Amino acid sequence: MLIKTEISQTILEFLRTDLPVNLNILGILDNVPHVEIYVDHVEHPRGVLIKKDYFHYLYTKEDHFIDAVMDQFFREGFYGFSGIEGYIAEKIMKKYDVTWTSPCTLYYMPKENLNLKLIKNPVQSIALEDAAVVDHFYTYRNEQSLETIRRDIQERPSSAIYVDGEIACWVLIHDDDSMGIMYTKDTHRKKGYAVDVTIDLASKTIEKGKMPFLQIVEGNNMSPGLAKKCGFVEWGKVTWFGIVAGTPKELIEGNNREKELFLQSFPKDGKGTYFIPQGAYEGRYIFLYGYKGQGVLDIKVQLEEIQSEDTLYQWCGRVVKNYDVPKEKQNEAQSMVMGMMTHGESRYKCYVGKWNGEIVATAALLAMDDTAQGLYFLSVEDKYRRRGVGTAMVGEILKLAKENEQEVLFTQSPQEYAGLFEGLGMKRSHQEEIFI
Repeated sequence: MLIKTEISQTILEFLRTDLPVNLNILGILDNVPHVEIYVDHVEHPRGVLIKKDYFHYLYTKEDHFIDAVMDQFFREGFYGFSGIEGYIAEKIMKKYDVTWTSPCTLYYMPKENLNLKLIKNPVQSIALEDAAVVDHFYTYRNEQSLETIRRDIQERPSSAIYVDGEIACWVLIHDDDSMGIMYTKDTHRKKGYAVDVTIDLASKTIEKGKMPFLQIVEGNNMSPGLAKKCGFVEWGKVTWFGIVAGTPKELIEGNNREKELFLQSFPKDGKGTYFIPQGAYEGRYIFLYGYKGQGVLDIKVQLEEIQSEDTLYQWCGRVVKNYDVPKEKQNEAQSMVMGMMTHGESRYKCYVGKWNGEIVATAALLAMDDTAQGLYFLSVEDKYRRRGVGTAMVGEILKLAKENEQEVLFTQSPQEYAGLFEGLGMKRSHQEEIFI
């Protein structure tokens, strides 16, 4: 079992034996006062875990330490990891559902690489009143980012170039001591300002007795060249990522919110029972980052989104027929579904699946928010049932949702379809009775 402890010279010396990969952990220990620190041995640590709210910082060269961390801390909930070395990240991600990743390349600047002659323009610290400007242009802007940026400006060095009294280019230091949030306004690009502020901030970092470093996210093709021009050296890959362990209550609550959104889209006259027989349903979910097309047979279903009102009405008719609504009720049910799909506040997107050019299945996605959707109105034409078409259709829906950068997909299903969804990686969160 890992031991909770306080920061000590022993821990700091242990982390300093492997630089630059541990610069972020050392930064957290230096800048953040109330983190939790865990080691396997107080006097002779072989690993260190830092817990800071959602995020975790982890360093070790021992597999058994990683195992101990996973067994002791990641049992049920959502957990984030910051700048984790490759093999550690891979070991953790193999065990859990991964909710997101942001692979990065770590760069650092040896003291001897600092070249102040590269600075060609006057540089100053970021004024606190410009925190809102920095936040406005921040790629990862969120509800807390402005306050975090203010704190970064107040508590650590920063560098900026001002033109006619307005901030034009800037970079600052996060609470893990990494340089980041660099930005140059469009009208001031290609003037060398980014080099100026980078060198200036690296110099301020070295003056404080620290090593400048930064983590450049994969896909950012401009920053690596700038970093190398300024004297930074590439170290290797590190990863930011998130996992979910067990079945945290947030998953059940999210599934229930999606279900309620679905049920509320029906009229209040009880006709929804055509599509939702009363009884027990299993809540199911999948985090789409981990979906790789598993579970789909050789059948290749082509997905097409319904675009026109005429084809939408035909889609509604297919759903009604495939759900075996009594013939005398089909016109009424078709009009009801059409009204649900075309309501002014409708969040549905409707699809058909084609096989060999023929429509064989239907499905709809219901958006709960920007990152979560629900799968509903899944149906297969009668003559194509029990041939893997339903599985193929769901597989295409999962691929589409992933391509559209959705994080999670929910559904509720009778237990008899458990095999279909489990084969595709959709896990069971809970079971409950549904009444409409």
